Amino acid sequence: MAYRLKNAAHGLVGLVCMSVASVATSGCFQGHFLGQTCIEGTCPTGTSSASSIGSSSDSSLSGQDSESDTTAGETTSGTSDSGVSTTAGEPDMAVELEPRAFRLTSLSLVDPHVYAPNPPPCTDITELLNQAVLPQEVDNPEQSVVFLFPAYDPKAGHGDGQLLHIYPAVCNGNPPTQCRPSGAATILVAHTYTSGSCQDVEVETINSANYGQLSDPKATCFNTEPGLLSMSLLGQGADAVMHDATIAGAFNQPDDPQAIYEGYLSGFILEKTARALEYDVFGEDLSLWSMIQGAEACMHPSMPPPDVDVHTLYGEDELGAWGYFNLEAAAVDWNPNPI
Repeated sequence: MAYRLKNAAHGLVGLVCMSVASVATSGCFQGHFLGQTCIEGTCPTGTSSASSIGSSSDSSLSGQDSESDTTAGETTSGTSDSGVSTTAGEPDMAVELEPRAFRLTSLSLVDPHVYAPNPPPCTDITELLNQAVLPQEVDNPEQSVVFLFPAYDPKAGHGDGQLLHIYPAVCNGNPPTQCRPSGAATILVAHTYTSGSCQDVEVETINSANYGQLSDPKATCFNTEPGLLSMSLLGQGADAVMHDATIAGAFNQPDDPQAIYEGYLSGFILEKTARALEYDVFGEDLSLWSMIQGAEACMHPSMPPPDVDVHTLYGEDELGAWGYFNLEAAAVDWNPNPI
């Protein structure tokens, strides 16, 4: 069996905080796909070694998946802790920055594809997941996911970092336009890029047949430092973890962004995690691992190469699979007062 290998050597920071409702698609495909994620003080311990990138890191605040913390040297431009944009040598140019919030509106699995043994044998049910299950989860305003830049800097320079908070939220309106937190935030560092692409993918970790479908956000865009993403599939709870997860996306207009588009989420799911996550597929209970090619999914000579990967975590090779999801989000008004 051919395995694909990725050796982690990135700065790790952040835990993604998402809370999405359970969905029951009668007679077809049921189960939580994205659920309660890591929040401050309740997340599992990280297992990948790395150093932080371009920022002072504190694992107690950011959920950094790292063995050691490092602090970057002094910077001459960017955003201060008080939310004031500063430019070297021009203190009179400082301006107060405002928060910008975006509600997750679209999520779809790109890789790996998932398969059910019947009917008929080796049925690719990825499209069913993307069209019938995930949209219902994402559309639930009572269990929304909001990406909040608490001090969004429209003038951020190439490579500058700014904080990104991810909240479980309750939103109002049709479509939802006003949101407030329903739980604690997770803090990540998102780096802004004013030219080029924010897609940062090792092609060995994604099936070549699916790579062209993965979003490729172009400047002005952002990409977060890798961290832990805790998921809940079919009510599993926060111990289901994606390792070395990153989020990237483009702003439709950086001076006054109304949307994050061409975004994606990626992360590594351990075999033991995938085995514990179960779905009701056409009336049959199947684990995520049993639906991945090269793991325990049905195989056919005409099918793509296996999607099983080996990833190095803290010096140990771990069996699992890389997951890639496309995402989009729309601007909303943010009320910081929790429900």
